[in-house]
Amino acid sequence: MRLETTMSVAEIATHYGNQLSPPAWRTAFQRVDGSTFAILRASGATADGTPIAVVLAVTRLEGIDRTDVALRLIRNGRAALPPPAAGRGGGRGANERPDAQPPAPLAPTLNSKVVAEFPKDLIPAGAEIKGAYLNGPETTVVAESPTLKLTDIPRLVVALENAGWLVQGTLPGGFVVSREVPASYGFVVCRGSSVAMMDFLPRSTGGHNIVVKMEMDQKPCATLSRRPFADVAMPLLVRPAEASFGGSGGGGGLDNRTYNARLVTTMAPAAIGAHFLDQMTAEGWKRTGGIDEPNSVWAARFVSASTAGQPITAILMLTALPGSSAVDACLRVAR
Repeated sequence: MRLETTMSVAEIATHYGNQLSPPAWRTAFQRVDGSTFAILRASGATADGTPIAVVLAVTRLEGIDRTDVALRLIRNGRAALPPPAAGRGGGRGANERPDAQPPAPLAPTLNSKVVAEFPKDLIPAGAEIKGAYLNGPETTVVAESPTLKLTDIPRLVVALENAGWLVQGTLPGGFVVSREVPASYGFVVCRGSSVAMMDFLPRSTGGHNIVVKMEMDQKPCATLSRRPFADVAMPLLVRPAEASFGGSGGGGGLDNRTYNARLVTTMAPAAIGAHFLDQMTAEGWKRTGGIDEPNSVWAARFVSASTAGQPITAILMLTALPGSSAVDACLRVAR
């Protein structure tokens, strides 16, 4: 929710906190970081006694006279994913293709005509093409980049969108749901009548192999419109190796996007926050404030900018769930 008001973030948090009244709700604490950020946590229970945590985040948006208010209700009881399995991970983010098959290994065949005709903007800068071949209507190009990191992918997506390629499904961002660390990642883009499936596979020596499979589609994507936040390199966060995912989701509108995930771990929220903080910083997000309530809630405010220079605000919240070995992770991006 977005508010246009002269009230401070502390006053807004107090206003809503007063409505979370006993006996249904019990306010655990309220913390304020300067004039831009406030967190309130309360607790309650369902009719059958299942604990529910409530986290209210009040954030002053960067660059505009508005305040973003997010209310999150979290209940215990989500199960963890099974332990990591041998082989390729499942880190395809919100754009996982259910029918996706493991990408082909680096191809020894290098068809010079295929390389000459292949759209160069589908290959990240600095990557070297190692294989290119035709398989019926499908063109496959394999490249390797010793320096490409997973945190570079959001900026690559923005560059693809600026070149006219549209990401099908949800724009990459949020939490990479993977059973393996380091994680693989993939998404689908289209332009005109061309559709390209892009896979980024971590190399044991660092960097990534990139496998791009392109074919012509009978249903051109020219009618698809550019989505909100297509001009923003959204954060892309990989879990700590000591944690597993118990589920993920998200949603949003024209001026905000929220990503949620459940981490099953014995790590404290602050330790997880330090892990994600390094990734946010590497992706160009500047931390401008934070709140740490030990073993309860860790939260931080970040700012970045769109390709046009418009200020973008992000809030990362990590909430420990009482009576369980689970931490709720929520990333909210607003403009």
